[in-house]
Amino acid sequence: MATLFDAYDDEFTGLCRDISSRLSHANSYEDSTDERGRLLSAANSLISQAADLIKQMQIETRSEEDPGTRRSMNDKVIQFQGTLARLRQDYEQSRITQEREALMDDPTAGQRARLMSSNERLERGSDRIKYALEVVTETETTALEITEELNRNREKIEGVHGRVYAVMGLTDEARKVIHGMGKREIQQKILLWLVALIILGVTGGIIYLLFA
Repeated sequence: MATLFDAYDDEFTGLCRDISSRLSHANSYEDSTDERGRLLSAANSLISQAADLIKQMQIETRSEEDPGTRRSMNDKVIQFQGTLARLRQDYEQSRITQEREALMDDPTAGQRARLMSSNERLERGSDRIKYALEVVTETETTALEITEELNRNREKIEGVHGRVYAVMGLTDEARKVIHGMGKREIQQKILLWLVALIILGVTGGIIYLLFA
């Protein structure tokens, strides 16, 4: 999974460089509205490709089983989303500038430009809604992953507690066994002393009878 994600990472980085280059060149064409429009159209197409790559990276992130790797991949996806958002903003600024200059060069194109602008606003609104839904889905997925990881950690902690309690139970049992062994040792010592006293008594009695 991570290998495919790395491939998407490299491709996304290359697209971002290409988008930035086209936007920079478009802003440098002050006297050629057509060339600027061509570059902006190409940049917009690349932005769409970059957005699709981010979606693929999100799928790979959700498919990653290792929690640590998944967090690292998710952090990179969030970083790429911010990069793409800045490129979108740069594109919109360049597009607005190009439309204004086109209107100044061709006043009769005002109505057409307004219609195109309205359509583009609708498209941008739709894109924002899609992006917001993606962010909500990604946030929900991340929250579920964090919850699952917390549950796994809780199970591990409960398992450790169970082993600790088991060890404590064995320790108490061992303490009881040692205490019982101590009691038996004392009893054995008392018994030995009694036997010794009996032997001494019997021996003394025999000696007395022999010499009496």
